Amino acid sequence: MKGLRRATEVLRLLAERPMRPADLAREMGVAWATVYRTVSQLCADGHIVRDPGSGEYLIGPMTWMLATAYIRDHPVLRVALPHLESAVTSVNGMLKLCERIDGSAVTLFAQHNTGAPMIRRYRDQYRVPLHVTAYGYVLLASQPEHFVDAYLADPLPAFTPNTVTDPDAVRAHLAEIREQGYAIVHDDLQVGIGSIAYPVLDRDGSVRAAVGCTLLSDSLNSPQQREEHEVLVANLAATIANSLGWNPLNMGITAN
Repeated sequence: MKGLRRATEVLRLLAERPMRPADLAREMGVAWATVYRTVSQLCADGHIVRDPGSGEYLIGPMTWMLATAYIRDHPVLRVALPHLESAVTSVNGMLKLCERIDGSAVTLFAQHNTGAPMIRRYRDQYRVPLHVTAYGYVLLASQPEHFVDAYLADPLPAFTPNTVTDPDAVRAHLAEIREQGYAIVHDDLQVGIGSIAYPVLDRDGSVRAAVGCTLLSDSLNSPQQREEHEVLVANLAATIANSLGWNPLNMGITAN
């Protein structure tokens, strides 16, 4: 089991960024030789690959194959997919479905409306911290106070001048989101881009995911477009939640 846990930790770290064995050993606090044995086995099995130019290791095809099975069989995405695909042409940007994994909002579905203005892509857009984007905030707002306290105890990285990094300001924003039932965020991950997100509730009323749209800030600043997208995303969230067995009388974001 110790070897399995070590291999899992190597994969988790390499999912953050490519590293050399010495970097992994330092991050994990174990001997270089121990990490190298784990890296060699993972590489032999195709879970990671070595970049011959830099000497760094990165996620490999076998890990990717396993990850695609997670997406393929995801119970929320399986239910949501037809509703998402039919709604994307009504979005003036990108439609997304995200779930929380630890302290990140991780993308399950992302599709850009080909007839809409192009959204500039962020390198790590498929996994972002919970204190940025409307998706992250909706997922963080659904967590109990002890989780929020632990998340806010660490320094919050800023991505733009508009990223909220003050814990008290984040808490105030979370309270507002719980009250109004959705989140709207401007320019906090990329300048000129914002997002709207609503919670997707499960049968028991817990938040399983966040669905929303990523738009140019000009679209969010247009009262008509903002209202149109708020209604679209609210209806989409309710439709997906109903398909999961949620009772509409329980609408709202509450801490799990």
